[in-house]
Amino acid sequence: MTSMRRLLILIVLIGHAVCAQKRPLDYSMCENWPGVGTPKLSNDGRFLIVGASGAEQRLIIKATDNSWSREVLNAFNEVITEDSRTAIFFKPGDSLCLLDLAKDQIVSIAHVASYKVPKEGEGKWMAYQLIGPEKDLVLRNLLTEEEKKFRLVDDYSFSNNGTVLLLKTVSGSDSVDTNSLIWVNLKESKSKIIWIGSQPGNFSFDDPAHQLTFISAKTREEETVYSIWFFQNTMDSAVLLVDGRAPGVDQAFAVSNEMPVFSKDGKRVFFSLREDSFFKDSVSSDSRGANVDIWSYKDDFLQSQQQDELKWPGSLRATLKISEGKVVRLQKPDEVLIGNANTGNSDFIIVRTKMNPPEMNWKLAASPSIYLVSTKDGSRKLIKEHLVGYQGYGDEVTLSPNGKYVIYYESEQKSYFAYNTITGQTKNITKNIPVPLFNVDDDRPQLPPSYGLAAWSQEGNAVFIYDQYDIWQVDPEGLKTPLNVTGGYGRAHSIVFRLMNFERGRSALPFLRKGDMCMLTAFNLVNKDNGFYKFRLKENEQPVSLTMGPYIYFLPYNAISISAFINISSWHPVKAKNKEIYLVNRMNASEAPNIYATSDFIDFTQLTDIHPERECNWMTATLVHWTMFDGRKAEGVLYKPENFDPKRKYAVIFYFYERPSDGLNRFIQPEPTHGPLNIPFFVSNGYVVFVPNIYYKVGEPGESAYNAVTSAATWLSQHPWVDTARMGLQGHSFGAYEVNYLVTKTSMFAAACSAAGASDFINNYGSISLRGGYSQQGLYELGQSRIGASLWQRPDLYIKNSPVFGADKINTPILLMHNKADAAVPWIQGIEFFTALRRLGKRAWLLQYSGGNHSLFLPEDIKDFSTRLMQFFDHYLKGIPAPVWMTESIPARLKGMKMGLELDSSGRYP
Repeated sequence: MTSMRRLLILIVLIGHAVCAQKRPLDYSMCENWPGVGTPKLSNDGRFLIVGASGAEQRLIIKATDNSWSREVLNAFNEVITEDSRTAIFFKPGDSLCLLDLAKDQIVSIAHVASYKVPKEGEGKWMAYQLIGPEKDLVLRNLLTEEEKKFRLVDDYSFSNNGTVLLLKTVSGSDSVDTNSLIWVNLKESKSKIIWIGSQPGNFSFDDPAHQLTFISAKTREEETVYSIWFFQNTMDSAVLLVDGRAPGVDQAFAVSNEMPVFSKDGKRVFFSLREDSFFKDSVSSDSRGANVDIWSYKDDFLQSQQQDELKWPGSLRATLKISEGKVVRLQKPDEVLIGNANTGNSDFIIVRTKMNPPEMNWKLAASPSIYLVSTKDGSRKLIKEHLVGYQGYGDEVTLSPNGKYVIYYESEQKSYFAYNTITGQTKNITKNIPVPLFNVDDDRPQLPPSYGLAAWSQEGNAVFIYDQYDIWQVDPEGLKTPLNVTGGYGRAHSIVFRLMNFERGRSALPFLRKGDMCMLTAFNLVNKDNGFYKFRLKENEQPVSLTMGPYIYFLPYNAISISAFINISSWHPVKAKNKEIYLVNRMNASEAPNIYATSDFIDFTQLTDIHPERECNWMTATLVHWTMFDGRKAEGVLYKPENFDPKRKYAVIFYFYERPSDGLNRFIQPEPTHGPLNIPFFVSNGYVVFVPNIYYKVGEPGESAYNAVTSAATWLSQHPWVDTARMGLQGHSFGAYEVNYLVTKTSMFAAACSAAGASDFINNYGSISLRGGYSQQGLYELGQSRIGASLWQRPDLYIKNSPVFGADKINTPILLMHNKADAAVPWIQGIEFFTALRRLGKRAWLLQYSGGNHSLFLPEDIKDFSTRLMQFFDHYLKGIPAPVWMTESIPARLKGMKMGLELDSSGRYP
């Protein structure tokens, strides 16, 4: 045997030994699990600053070429100035720190309460307020280190471009405070008082910082009333712009305290109105009658929905042209604004009537109507009456940047339409696109949503639309043939392309110009690789691959299956403002997220190296395929312990919710279980976890789950390392319903846990959600429960899919967790199932947490449920003795005192 061969064998043996010595995850490790936050990148691309969590909170500041770094314990509220010269942050003890990034020198300023810097500008200015009754505010020139002090400052704001500092100062007697607003011109080093009054706030500058608008508050008969004021830098003082007596303000409405904002051209102010409580109180009412809710079949919204809406009184958008002073109300009380009315890019905004999604399939009035509203006079034009299937997403209806077109998606026709705001004509602009523009994976019995819009052309004469894979350039006039600008490359290679938008303050849709180099995030639907491509916006040029691999960098919501429901990537890649330097987040199932820098998306420099998973017995993730009982191919993710030994027998837990296999490379942070199974926690503790996709047939949600999960268990049982006598099920919410159903159909699982799942479709169909007061009927006719028919059309399907009717067939021990305050699945669903099991003498336990909702939120509840869930599975799947709470009753009078978590030493079997 050669020395090299001996060395390789030795390395392998050492690797196995190290892996075997790693300890399994426990709660103490989860509590302080290290990780990196969202970074901030200097405008020149040379430095980043990011917080890192763990047992000790750290602020990491370093060069993007790894030539220099510094860490500061417990620092927070960090920023890098616009000139890329200074990093600013707080340290404990009210110490403000200014770090010169070039010299690596820190200046500390003690007793600081707060600080601010302009969002843009030259990086020259900062202001900080000192702690103390004097309320001193210091304006500091970061280049010269000169400082100027202002007294009695109650609030302060920079204009975005850093040319103006606005100060709110306070003075007055014991009973009355008077505020002054001071306009500090930083370019000319001049200041002047522009307003004196009470309680000013919500300050808003126009883009060049020549104008200011703000809210002033006064108390009237124990009610706060608001007015809007206006100042221009050529004026001596601010003037009243809007109050309850302004022309155009209806007596039933008053000015809201929401921040007023300027239109992009600075000629108009957008603000909000609210219902005037004085007018409301003046309306006569008969207080002698009974306190009764009157429900009527004529109501567009159930009384419960109306009452829920009263808890959150909305506001109505309005505007005025500063030179005219007349208020134009843009919304009616039953309307919702679509998009952003603040930019004022055109003379229009879009509104829709309120919608009632659960009832769209049977009541036309439940679908919203779309209107184009003039910001000049409030006049409106109907764009589309009753847009059936509207999902409420931001890019289903949008206004072109030039204000000439309204684009909307029509779910019934599965096409996009363009409404010409000048001619009033509407055209189907995607009828000639030969591939679906709707989500082909959406298997709910509703009209499927679109994949969404990608961008507008700079001029507004073209709109870019996604199909499942590629991007199409479409003429809003419908005259030019739609062009696949990614050349069909995505569909040909099963790669989903989505446009990257790096602009600061990016709008919902970016603007593209012919010849632009466009960056794409790419996701391979077959092997789940993620990465980046680029392409130039011109005819006959296909995307070029930059990097692809078994990682997740960034996956927008419309790039993955609707069922990969967990937020996979926490932040959008960041670009330096003045240089082609980018920061990305990279992870996979076995590698914690860390930050990398790149200039070309080909070569990456690792900037953080935080890998807590290396300190414990972690897991591997493998994409697997099998054939279901109905002959269809299926896929899922198999998670094994890092120290997996194929010669051992493993207990297996099947966890499922829709189709999460697109998340193969997602790093799952270990944490106690708040409802869904925490996969790494159980895998680290010696379980194998299998997560199969569920493929649904309308009308058969239960059988669809059986087809997928049981076939997966049958396939997995062929592996010699699977302990077929010790397989379990766990699910939360709809996954919990499927657990309830599965145990009525098979006894192949040794234990099951159902957290907040439905059990009786008939009962739940007639119930009302605590979340919004909606009828649950739509959940079954249109939504996730996928019956696709009313109770009276197909009563057989409601009975067939209800686990409670098969409770007598259950032989599997089951742990239920369901809480009284559950706003998604009524608590009665858990109670009905448990009492049925109890009546039938089945082995069942129900946990009800007083502080819980659909999931658990209180740390003590989460830890308790996690402990009991582990004990439950450990007993039935590993043969560990049962805890006392499973072998004997815990009386209600001992709630919170006798926990019963100790193992029963008597050997009693539950």
